[in-house]
Amino acid sequence: MKSSIINIIFMFFAILNFASSDLPNGALCHLKNGTSGTCIEISGCPEIRNLLVTRAINRNQVTICNKLKRFLCCPLPPDVEEITYAPVFTNVNQENRISERKCKEYGEKVLQKVIVSSLVIHEEGHVTTTSKCQHKAVSLIIGGTEASKNEFPHQALLGYLNGISIEWNCGGSLVSTRFVLTAAHCFNHADFGRVKFVKLGMHNRVQNEDKTYTFGVEEYFRHPNYIKGAFNNDIGLLKLDGIVPLDEHILPICMPTKQHDDLKAMATGFGKTRHQQQSDVLIKVTLEKFNHSECQSSWGEDSTVRIDDQTMVCYGHHTENRDSCRVRLGGPLQVSNEERVHCTYTQIGIISFGPAKCAQIGIASGYVNVYHYLSWIEGIVWKDDE
Repeated sequence: MKSSIINIIFMFFAILNFASSDLPNGALCHLKNGTSGTCIEISGCPEIRNLLVTRAINRNQVTICNKLKRFLCCPLPPDVEEITYAPVFTNVNQENRISERKCKEYGEKVLQKVIVSSLVIHEEGHVTTTSKCQHKAVSLIIGGTEASKNEFPHQALLGYLNGISIEWNCGGSLVSTRFVLTAAHCFNHADFGRVKFVKLGMHNRVQNEDKTYTFGVEEYFRHPNYIKGAFNNDIGLLKLDGIVPLDEHILPICMPTKQHDDLKAMATGFGKTRHQQQSDVLIKVTLEKFNHSECQSSWGEDSTVRIDDQTMVCYGHHTENRDSCRVRLGGPLQVSNEERVHCTYTQIGIISFGPAKCAQIGIASGYVNVYHYLSWIEGIVWKDDE
């Protein structure tokens, strides 16, 4: 079925005989009906893709903005109202909760059953399970370094319209087939306005691959107790306008079902390099946990930052110039989840704030404590799966 869909789309582009504008990815374009759209790869425009596959529309009804790269003009996501859900208070220690069940379900996407032939004549082979995992997780990499391809299949990039292009200025993490978890302050950019797009399955932020998908945002769920300009409750969820295809290349991260006190954790994203330039490739950096007093004192008594040890966690480095400024705000702080579900991670934090000067020894950055908001997350992401 998948190959036939690809063939239909390929034939669609192969028989085009009209001029292309050759616009770049993310450029502003216009649909046949005169409305504005974005020049984007067909995989990132499920509404047009589905209409073509089902033959509900023909090629003459689609605006091609770059024939060579197979980009089409995709309708802009509609402006939708932000939704706030009051916190749901449940017993977070209860067994077999929905987030844990979903973690195991998603983890099975990297497993496959194979038949192993028997060495004995006339004896049937037996079925065994192997992993399609694309990486071997290494939890304690020293310093900021390039991640392996597909090592963090939950990593997301948030896009904002800047005239005729898309600016990818915040990070996030895929937590289900429809939702991305990020920092609440990433919902709006000071220069570019509301976040409009989410990109998944990328290792290089400027180069799309076969497994790279771009979605629009259908709904916004910001925590009701978040206050703009403050750091408390800096958490939000973005509902995508399509269902994400899951495999070893794109896979949700697991939610924490207990409070994690890991002494080391890994932050990931497309942040600044040592030369203060934004990295094109995904970066990972291992950080050390700071306790409450260390975290608060690292900011100084005169600082306006007040660390809440229930809703925040702090990570940095005590002896080296290492920090999450190497990545992107809104992105995940995670620990390896190999013991529970193979080839996955558990997200313990969301990158929220840090010092103005990047990577100072003994200065911690602040992260949203995801565990504290687990019931709120479950009540939105899996409200129909209980």
